[in-house]
Amino acid sequence: MGTGNEELIRHLLLRAEALYEQLGTALVESYPRRRGWAFIRALGATRLAGELGVSREEVVAARRRALQRWTYWFWRYERPLWQEIVDLDPQRWEQHFVHYRTVRTALRTGKHVDDECVLAALALRSLGTTTWRVGINDGQWRDVWRLFQRGQDQKARKLAAELGWSAVHLRRARRTARQLQSLVGLPWTQRQMLALSTWPAKHLRALQLTGRALFPGKHVSLGELAVLKPRDLLCLPKEHTL
Repeated sequence: MGTGNEELIRHLLLRAEALYEQLGTALVESYPRRRGWAFIRALGATRLAGELGVSREEVVAARRRALQRWTYWFWRYERPLWQEIVDLDPQRWEQHFVHYRTVRTALRTGKHVDDECVLAALALRSLGTTTWRVGINDGQWRDVWRLFQRGQDQKARKLAAELGWSAVHLRRARRTARQLQSLVGLPWTQRQMLALSTWPAKHLRALQLTGRALFPGKHVSLGELAVLKPRDLLCLPKEHTL
């Protein structure tokens, strides 16, 4: 790995992300005069160099770049979600924050979530703002979708070309990703995701904001939707239309 290597930078960001979920500290809030000090201490260069088989200088250079990305991501995207967690119930914000991190870990590692609907929606929105997840523990089709979701069309088309996708396949992926937005992070099959993308925009919006599909007289959680077959997902909005 060379200095500033993207693979090493992403590896450090993934470690920081796991630490954040485990400990509940963003690694850039402590030490006001040196906001990155907690991040640096958590990702010790000497230890990681020996563990990863690279030079200490490489780790230091990559860590500096990783810290810049992490700091921007946290203050631009993640920190505002904390306020939304507090607003759910100010008296129980600590409990909710713990649950949020647990749900986020589950979704990040490809596990289904059966409860905590609003927290699941927040976690999906959080995961959708990260820029270092492409190519990590996912099928390559989802990588293309995530790039489209973030507006990185050029990178998405390049990856799709490497995968041998047709123009029709590419257009469908772009349309689906733009419709689903943060829901692209759901650990569902591609057919389930395509079926979900046919839903009216108001129902998709409700899923993104609340983690529930809101139909007249019926609310369906993400966990309940996850077990449905594609054809059932296609039919569900029609069955509950007034």
